[in-house]
Amino acid sequence: MKHIMLTISITIGVSSGILIADFARAYIAGRAAEELAVQMVANSKTSAEELQATAKQQAIVADRRNNARRINTETCNFWKKEYQKKSNDFNRLSMNNACSRL
Repeated sequence: MKHIMLTISITIGVSSGILIADFARAYIAGRAAEELAVQMVANSKTSAEELQATAKQQAIVADRRNNARRINTETCNFWKKEYQKKSNDFNRLSMNNACSRL
C-alpha cells in the first residue's frame, strides 16, 4: 500500500510539474507574441510614415516639374508672339532658345 501511495504521489507531482512547465512555456510564448505584435505595429507605423514622406517628396518634385513646364511653355509662347510681331534675329534666337526647353 505504501508503494501505491508513493507511486500516486510521484505521479501527481510529476504531472503537476509538467502542467506548470507547460503553463510557463505558454505564458512565455504569449509574451513573446505580444512583443512581436508591438514591434510589427511600430514597424508598420514607421513604414507608413516613410511612405507618406516619400509621397510628399514626389508630389513636390512633380509640382516643380509642372511649374517648370508651364513657365517654359509661357516663355516659348511669348517669344513666338514677339517674333510674329517683329521678325528679327534677336526674337528668333530668343524663341528658339525658349522653345528648345520644351
